[in-house]
Amino acid sequence: MFAFGAGSALAADQIVATDDAFDAPSYGMDQGERPTLLNNGVNSHNVTARTKGPDGRDLFFSPTITGGTTTVDGTQYLTTGSYSFWCSIHPLSMQATLNVSGAGSPAARPDIDVAGKGGKLKKVAKKGKIAVTVSAATASAGVKLVAKLGKATLGSTAVFDLAAGQSRKVAIKLSKSGKAKLAKKKKAGIKVTGSVRFGAPDTVKLSLK
Repeated sequence: MFAFGAGSALAADQIVATDDAFDAPSYGMDQGERPTLLNNGVNSHNVTARTKGPDGRDLFFSPTITGGTTTVDGTQYLTTGSYSFWCSIHPLSMQATLNVSGAGSPAARPDIDVAGKGGKLKKVAKKGKIAVTVSAATASAGVKLVAKLGKATLGSTAVFDLAAGQSRKVAIKLSKSGKAKLAKKKKAGIKVTGSVRFGAPDTVKLSLK
């Protein structure tokens, strides 16, 4: 543990798990850092934030490990404050707080923009592809696109990464059932949502006629 000092920049505390507890009620780090989890116990443990991030998933987390060490991901985006976490496997006995100091700077959170112009419905249904452009204002890893017609999923992409300032034209391949749904329509409003790990999703609505 450390005490925060004005203008200080200290290494992040290592979060230590035993069976079945964390070795301290709170841990500290400067903004922009990623602490590690050390599992000194024989059971499997992890670090999981008790709140959700802008992507709707855990604000920060580590892999579940049985012995050894691993990095806690997502903490590099945190700003000054206190954040509760637990081991999701032992939530009743393993709870602690991560205190983020005012020193350092948080990493720029992933930020994507999805854009598209729609097109001819018959052409899209025949080719089985929906074209959009994805741009990243900051480095964005784990981007995925999903196209929906109402509640029905028409198609999706594999996960891909974008560098800061990079734009990419992406063709979302429609499933067989997705093509069939469009083929029955005279016009369609399609919603394409791009999700990115640790960042907010972005959606574009495309009109096909």
